[in-house]
Amino acid sequence: MGHVGQPAFTGSFVLGDYMTAREEESPPTEPGTGDQFLDALDELARVELALCVEQLMIYCALGRGLSPADPPPDPDAAATLATVNAAAEMMFGMALAQMTHLQRVNDVLTLAGRPPQVGRAAVFTGHSGPAVTFGPLSDDQLAGFLDREGAIGALLEAHYAWLQSALAPLADSLTGDLLDRITFLFDTCSDHTSRVDGVRARLAGIPPALFLRATRRIPADDLERSVLLLSDQYYALVVDTMQASFAFDHELGGQLRNRGITIMDVLNEVNGLLVERGLLPSFTPATDRSDASSATGAA
Repeated sequence: MGHVGQPAFTGSFVLGDYMTAREEESPPTEPGTGDQFLDALDELARVELALCVEQLMIYCALGRGLSPADPPPDPDAAATLATVNAAAEMMFGMALAQMTHLQRVNDVLTLAGRPPQVGRAAVFTGHSGPAVTFGPLSDDQLAGFLDREGAIGALLEAHYAWLQSALAPLADSLTGDLLDRITFLFDTCSDHTSRVDGVRARLAGIPPALFLRATRRIPADDLERSVLLLSDQYYALVVDTMQASFAFDHELGGQLRNRGITIMDVLNEVNGLLVERGLLPSFTPATDRSDASSATGAA
């Protein structure tokens, strides 16, 4: 049921790995009804969260802005470290921007009577351009992350513009507060490249061997396995809290969002323990953890 006084849309809502089969399919068709438009926004929410997690991973690979216990004595090396730390903080800002996009897409979905969407896309196929696969980044993808993030950003900007152009013919079915909220989404969330350009300028001339500080993916001992599991548990709690926040914070005055920010801060600190040891957090989706547990007989 939609919120009181809000239009309710009852089009189909697909759960599960909706986007995993999209990689080899043709680009999406232009939405012709209000329900189809909301379906497209539901899919967009999955892409925004997948991109947010990818950029958090890159933030960690860059060292999360941490300074080593023993700073390099060489002034040039110290200056390079400071530059990489600044770039890492810029990547964190990019991830937070995707989180804002995710929230604003969900604001539209819940206003329309849809459940909030906090699933992660496995594949993004925009209206034009190649399909993008999300998941753990390879060493080569981490080394070339600037080109990848720039390309994804350009695809998303084109996709936002395509969706915005499809909005006008649907104005009769997406009216009032809902149309205002959609317009606000497009006015404030379309930019996905300018921050990438800023990181690119910051890292200009610095090779990957110097800006990638955490790239290992396999834990080396029980300590690392335990902290990696703890990181995944906090990540799951962040996602669950976001979902509840998107659904109910209009009744709670943003209290769940505030709790979610606190949990995110803890997750960030736990991830810092991994990054200090050169290990990347995994941000494993709950479904993947369940599959792994079932395969090993774990709880």
